[in-house]
Amino acid sequence: MTRLSTSDAAVKAFEVMGRRPKPVIAWAGFYAVFSIVIAALNAQIAGPVMLAMDTKQAAPLEVFKLFPWFALCAVLFFAVWSIGYTAMIRAVLTPEDDRAFYLRLGGQELRQAGVLLAFTLMLLGVYFLLFMALLAVGFGGTVGGRPTAWSLAVIVALVLATVAAMVFVGIRLSLAMPITFARGKVELFDSWSLSKGWFWPMFGAYLLAAVAATLIYIVVMVLAAVIAFFAGGGFSGLISMFNTMPVGAAEVLRPLPMTLEIITALMTTVTSFITIAPAADIYRQLTADKAPEPEAS
Repeated sequence: MTRLSTSDAAVKAFEVMGRRPKPVIAWAGFYAVFSIVIAALNAQIAGPVMLAMDTKQAAPLEVFKLFPWFALCAVLFFAVWSIGYTAMIRAVLTPEDDRAFYLRLGGQELRQAGVLLAFTLMLLGVYFLLFMALLAVGFGGTVGGRPTAWSLAVIVALVLATVAAMVFVGIRLSLAMPITFARGKVELFDSWSLSKGWFWPMFGAYLLAAVAATLIYIVVMVLAAVIAFFAGGGFSGLISMFNTMPVGAAEVLRPLPMTLEIITALMTTVTSFITIAPAADIYRQLTADKAPEPEAS
C-alpha cells in the first residue's frame, strides 16, 4: 500500500547530508567558484557603467548596452542551477551513484533544464491569467475613478485565489523533475496524476522544508553581517558592503568579499538542497511499490 511520510520527505536533505557531507561541500565549492568568477566579471564589465549612471555621468539608457552580458549571466546561472538541481535529485534517488559528487553534464541535466523551464512557464501562465482577471475587475469595478466596495472584495478574493492557485499548481507539478530524472524524458503533466490525493501531505513537507531553509538563511545572513561589520569597519563598512556595487574585479577578489561569497554559496547550496530534496523523496515514496526505473544517461 502506497504511503507518504511528510516528516521523512521534509528532512530528507538533512539525512543525505548527514550520511554524505562531501558532495554538499563539493556543490558549494563549485557554486562558490562560479559565483566569484561571475561577480568579478560583472564588476569589471557592468561596474563602471552602473557607477557612471549613479553619478549622473552617463544616461540611464546606457544600461541597455549591458543587456547581452546580463542575458549571458542569466543563461549561465540557469545552466549551473540545472546541473546542481540534477545532482541533488541524483543524491536522493540514486545515492550509490556518487562519482564526481553526483555532478554531471549530459542528457539528464539538459532534460532537467527543459522541465524546469516548462514548469516555470506554466506557473507564469497561471499567474498571468489570474493577474489579467485582477486587472479587469480593478478597472471594471470603478465609479468615478474609485473602486467600489464589491470590486475591492473581488480584488482581494482574486489576490488570494492567485496565491492559492500558484501554490496548488506548483505542488501538483512539483514531481515533474524527479519523474523526468527517473524516466529519462521530459515529463511535466504526469506529476499531476501521481500527486493526486497527496496535496496536503506534500504541502506539509514543503512547508516544513521551507521553514528550515528560512531559519538557516537567517542565521547565515546574520553571520555574514557580523563578519562584514567587524572586518569592514563598523556600520558604514557593513552598509557599503551590501549596498555598493564593486567597480573592477580587484574589489571582488579581496579577502572579505570572497569570504562572503563563499558563505553565501554554502548557504545557497544547503537551503536549495533542503527545498529540492522533498520532491525527490516524495516521488521515491509514492513509487516505492513499483519496479525501480534505471537512470537514463
